[in-house]
Amino acid sequence: MAARLQRHYPRRAGKGGGMKLLSARQRRWLLVAVSLAVVLPLVYVILSGALGGAKTPQSYPDAEQYGFTSENAPAPQFQLPLLDQHGDLQLSSLKGRPIVLNFWASYCDICRQESPAIAKVADAAGSKVRFLGVDTEDEQGAALKFMSRYGITYQVVSDVNGVVAAKYGVPGLPVTVFISATGKRILGINIGALTVSSLTSILHRLYGAAA
Repeated sequence: MAARLQRHYPRRAGKGGGMKLLSARQRRWLLVAVSLAVVLPLVYVILSGALGGAKTPQSYPDAEQYGFTSENAPAPQFQLPLLDQHGDLQLSSLKGRPIVLNFWASYCDICRQESPAIAKVADAAGSKVRFLGVDTEDEQGAALKFMSRYGITYQVVSDVNGVVAAKYGVPGLPVTVFISATGKRILGINIGALTVSSLTSILHRLYGAAA
């Protein structure tokens, strides 16, 4: 970038003028200063676009708070490929029973702490509640190993580009969304890790005897 800059030096004033020609060392420092003034703003713009412009899902109003909050909002509909099976799954196909969406990824440390608890509660709930994992912006091989390691036996879909996570305003992982049996309403959202106790409590609170 510096090679393209035209060098501007102060001219020698006529006799009696007070301005002197800059030394070679001063000219080098001036060139460096001008180059930085041009290059640094460009670097900032590029990095801002690369780091901040991508993958910025809309957050819930209370996304800064961790834990459970009640909601009453439409549940965005979606269709995604199953992670460990052939074919796709539509959210609407799960209607008829309460639905629990758990957004996670194999690279998420907190998800590793949470997943065994969700798997345990899902097994205990049996057919009363439909659990669906949403593997978010992950690699299939790593995600399959994660499922095996933490005993996830319920269905998992692959949201490889984070499209559904963005629709649900997921601010980070893990996030669990509780949906009505109609499959059309969000009843609650939990941001952060769930435990067996907290998840069981939320299920009873939202779905009562149905859970």
